[in-house]
Amino acid sequence: MNNMSLYTDEQLSLLYQQGNEAAGSELAGRYRPLIKRCTRPYFLLGGDGEDLIQEGMIGLVHSMQSFDMEGAASFKSYAEVCIRRRILDAIKAAGRLKHMPLNSGLSLDALKDGDESAGLPLGDAAYIPSPEELIIEREEKDSLYLMCRSILSPLERKVLAGYLEGLSYEEIAAGCEKPVKSVDAALQRIRKKLAAAFS
Repeated sequence: MNNMSLYTDEQLSLLYQQGNEAAGSELAGRYRPLIKRCTRPYFLLGGDGEDLIQEGMIGLVHSMQSFDMEGAASFKSYAEVCIRRRILDAIKAAGRLKHMPLNSGLSLDALKDGDESAGLPLGDAAYIPSPEELIIEREEKDSLYLMCRSILSPLERKVLAGYLEGLSYEEIAAGCEKPVKSVDAALQRIRKKLAAAFS
C-alpha cells in the first residue's frame, strides 16, 4: 500500500517515526488547514502570518515524532495540542528582546469576546501590568472596537467575527446567507480598511 492517502494519521505518524519522509509530507498536507485555523486568532504587529504557520508546522513535526500509539488520545487531538502550544510559545518568546518585531502579539479572540486583558501583549507570563497600563490598554481596546464599528459595514463585522472564530468561507457564507464570493470580497475589503486605518 504505497498511496499515503490511504493511511490513517496514526499509521502515518508511526511511518514517519520509522524514517518515511513521504508520511510526514502527507500529514503536513492534511494538517496545514488546521494550523492556519490555529494561527488565525493571533495578529502579530510587525510580523508575518507565515511566521506563526511555520511555528505551527514545527509543532506538528514534534507531534509526529513523539506520538505514542498506546496513548489514549487520537493523533489529531495530540497534534492540535502540540500545534497550539508551539504557537503560543512562539508568541511568548516574541516578548523577549531578541524578538522585538514580534513583541506585540495580540489575541483577537479575546478582543472579540470582550476579555478584560484583550490587547495585552502575549509576552512573558510573569509580567503583571500596572493599574494605569490596564486603563490605557482598555481604552485602546475600546478605541479599536469603535474604529471597527465605524469603518466596517454590518456584513463585514459579521464576516470578521466568523473569520476570527476559525469558520471556513462556506460556513461564514451560510451564516450570512451570502455566496462564498461575497465573503471573500468582504474579507478583502476588511483587510484594506484595517490596513488603511492602522497606517
